[in-house]
Amino acid sequence: TLLKVYAQYDRTDLISREREVLRRFDLGEDNVYLNATLRHESPQKAWKQYAGVAYSWHQQAIGGAVQSDDYWYLRESEWHLKMKTERSWADGRLGMQAGAEGYLRRYATTYQWSEVNGGNPMHRQLHPNISATFLSFKVFPLLWLKTELSLRGEYASPAKEWNLSPRLALNGYVGPVMLSAVVGRYTQLPLAERMAEAHQLGMEHCTHYNLGVQYKVARRYAKAELYDKEYSHLAWYDGTTWSNGGDGYSRGVDLFFSDPESLRNLEYQLSYTYNIGKRKAGTDPVRSTPQYATRHNASLVLKYTIPSCHLILGMTNSVASGRPYHDDTLPGWMNRECRPYHSLDLALTYLPTKRMIIHCSASNILDRTNEFGRENGKPVLASSNSFFYMGVFLTLGKKAAYDVSNF
Repeated sequence: TLLKVYAQYDRTDLISREREVLRRFDLGEDNVYLNATLRHESPQKAWKQYAGVAYSWHQQAIGGAVQSDDYWYLRESEWHLKMKTERSWADGRLGMQAGAEGYLRRYATTYQWSEVNGGNPMHRQLHPNISATFLSFKVFPLLWLKTELSLRGEYASPAKEWNLSPRLALNGYVGPVMLSAVVGRYTQLPLAERMAEAHQLGMEHCTHYNLGVQYKVARRYAKAELYDKEYSHLAWYDGTTWSNGGDGYSRGVDLFFSDPESLRNLEYQLSYTYNIGKRKAGTDPVRSTPQYATRHNASLVLKYTIPSCHLILGMTNSVASGRPYHDDTLPGWMNRECRPYHSLDLALTYLPTKRMIIHCSASNILDRTNEFGRENGKPVLASSNSFFYMGVFLTLGKKAAYDVSNF
């Protein structure tokens, strides 16, 4: 029997001045996270039980959120309760898992702007809870084939809606190659801020199809996936009211390759993603490519280790096609793209002792001005083109901060 308890707290403060609109942006955030898990095995290890509870609390206060004299306040919290039991038979070739979980959420906002509402704050609050049960079976009908069939039932408030989500996964093993196929139905609640405006909104649905192949020999690893996601019942505003009338799709391919062995002390990773996706969701009048979606994404990561100095040098080069945005002077919706994205980042990690890690990183060292969309005809930019970070991590327990055998 094993009990684990974890706690975390962080505080963020940020003040910036925007000269163009003569606004002082003042942000303060608090985050609290707690969890406890309990695992138990029967003496014969036939049955395994698990129970867990997690609590998260987030508070955000912003002065000058939109205008210089406004105030925004957000408070949200969530309890996540989960318990399950599982058992396997026939030397692990047959397995079963069943359980239940619940999400108890609270969401509340306050917005005040004296010129809009005469100093009277506007309040919104919501309690979007979810209760769920799940059952799954794993079967190895052949030594090289693994199948998993699962069913999940959910009840969501405040829409008072039931949903059933079946899922099927197949994995085939041929030497160092694994072939996989997954089909399943998934659901989620709309964004809390949208549900706060329209309590009648129900769950959003997605049917997911995936075909993949993985190859692993020693520490070399390669992966390729084809996916197709079909969305329905998305939260959508038709100009008058909110409803679940939105839909869309996302299709593409993911490629990844990692090789830490071919070159001495050098590890490199290559990744590429191609995506085509369109949605009619939020305030979009028609199906269009979301503002955050880019068609091409690629990155190269290099890590060079100097064992005698306990140093790791890193470089990441990331590129992406431009994000779409809407131009009122052209026909259609989301009809233009920003300039492509490019960032060259460097990092250095020093391991002076077994219990200490010193890490430094610098992003976008070429000082390129990257755009993340357009608002009111103006590019959306980061607060700074480049950032420098330094962190010192110290382990106080008996365990080392890293595996010394790697050096």
